Amino acid sequence: MEASVNTVCLNCGQSHSMKAWTSIDVSREPSLKEKVLNGQLFTWTCPTCGKVNLVKYPLMYHDPSQKLLLVLSDTALKVEDMPEGYVLRRVRSIGELVEKIKISDAGLDDVVMEMCKYVARKELGNDSELRFLKLEGPDNDIILTYPDKDSMQMISLGFNVYEDAMGIVSRHGGMKPEGLQTVDASWMAELLA
Repeated sequence: MEASVNTVCLNCGQSHSMKAWTSIDVSREPSLKEKVLNGQLFTWTCPTCGKVNLVKYPLMYHDPSQKLLLVLSDTALKVEDMPEGYVLRRVRSIGELVEKIKISDAGLDDVVMEMCKYVARKELGNDSELRFLKLEGPDNDIILTYPDKDSMQMISLGFNVYEDAMGIVSRHGGMKPEGLQTVDASWMAELLA
């Protein structure tokens, strides 16, 4: 569903409205998935100065083929009558939305991936904001990215880290999110505290 949102150009300060999607079902409109992944769904060009702006707005992303329902929202939501067997997640940023889609596309579990990122942060010795990028190579190495000063860095984890994390998650009863849950680094840190 489309809507119009008001936004302000970060460069010139002029107010304009842009077309926004309140919900998308990629089974009905497959081209929108790529626009989410490449960020095009969240950008608009200011007609006054030509600056390309990134605009975050609430969005429900639905992929029935993967049983994935993601809600981009700053506020916690109470949702009832959600479909059984779905991965239901609330994300707070466009980057988190894209990451959850990539994790699902790779056939991975986002809870297990958060455990992998937790382990990787401990290995790095800092609280870097790690993001899943892709699986790579014949052994399905997990490639994560993180910001470091003015550039993005990559770290590679062997798939055995994912398999070990899967074992930990399956043995830990509290790691099974219920309802529309935010599953991120903070959620994982709380569970492991």
